[in-house]
Amino acid sequence: TAIVYDKGTSPYKLADDNGATVSKVTGSSNGSGTYDTSYWVITERDGTKYYFGRNELPGWASGDDTTNSVDSQRVYAAHSGDPCYNSTATSSYCTMAYKWHLDYVTTPTGAAMAYFYKQDTNYYGAHNGDSEVKYVRDSYLAHVDYGFTTATGPYGTVPDKIVYGTSVRWMEDSH
Repeated sequence: TAIVYDKGTSPYKLADDNGATVSKVTGSSNGSGTYDTSYWVITERDGTKYYFGRNELPGWASGDDTTNSVDSQRVYAAHSGDPCYNSTATSSYCTMAYKWHLDYVTTPTGAAMAYFYKQDTNYYGAHNGDSEVKYVRDSYLAHVDYGFTTATGPYGTVPDKIVYGTSVRWMEDSH
């Protein structure tokens, strides 16, 4: 369901409000490289938490895998007051998230699972083609780790894993 901004009752809620709480965490320094390094947490009434875009999961240390759960692209700021605005047009931008994928789930009993993604990137020519700008074109689920707890975390030996494979679609020319 969609997340709706509700200034009257709480900042965010689910469109089909089932009693879950929605929180946006900003300034997390989650390694996503985005403007405010934000991620989302949806907490069900039973205490189960779903994290979207956390990217560096609990216990993460330099050299550990990130989940690659935040898709981002460069966004230009045209007006003063916009995030990352600069009076020099070629410097008036920042990288912002446009999609946060589910990457971590915890239950009240301490069970946890983690979702890791593969990102495909692409480039476009900025400033009339003067420079190439990289962005995340698409992402897809690479593997799911489960069977661990919030105490042990996903960066040790993970008991269970589902690995997804991808391949290029092939259509033979029928001519």
